[in-house]
Amino acid sequence: MALTGKAAPRTEDIIGRVAAVVGCEPAVIDAIIRTETNEMAFDPTGRLVVRPEAHKLAVCSLLTDADKKRAAKLGLTKQPKLVGYQYDPIKAGNTAWSWIDKVAFEFGEEAAYWSTSFGSPQIMGFNYPICKYASPGQMVRAFAEKEDDQLIAMGFFLVGVGLKDACRARKWSVIARYYNGKDYDKNAYDQKLAKAYEESSEAKGTSAFIFPD
Repeated sequence: MALTGKAAPRTEDIIGRVAAVVGCEPAVIDAIIRTETNEMAFDPTGRLVVRPEAHKLAVCSLLTDADKKRAAKLGLTKQPKLVGYQYDPIKAGNTAWSWIDKVAFEFGEEAAYWSTSFGSPQIMGFNYPICKYASPGQMVRAFAEKEDDQLIAMGFFLVGVGLKDACRARKWSVIARYYNGKDYDKNAYDQKLAKAYEESSEAKGTSAFIFPD
């Protein structure tokens, strides 16, 4: 069953607050979420925007080797055919959450969440420690409540994986490698980021803000 919460949209100043922590322009943060999800945090029904990454289930640290073999045998490590949210958000969500439900039924919801990316910045569940959460489930439940928590986690993520300098210098190829993998150039992902940056209307929000420990 799809996880739903209050699905509160972002507050006006959150992009600027995240950018202040990363030390980059707000337009850089905006460019990433534009490219990842066209700034969509929730679908029209209030469900979190999600993307299963089935290949990650094959290496999920929460599963035993026997579980990983069984997941492959069940076909759960094969990426489901996804419709883009920009084309049909309801159908896209149905397909994605169906995969999550199947994995959760077989191996528990934590493994399902570990292997999925969530929200407007598409944070992978296995990044929960970097994002200051105790478990994938705790992180995902927070994301379901409000987009601000998704974006705060994005700030922790960008700092935690060492992307501060790339964001500050707008090194799109470096950012693209983290978000889209080593074959990012096949998808022109770095070019998409650059274009989204140019199109961004985020030119404010430079006040200092420090996230709590």
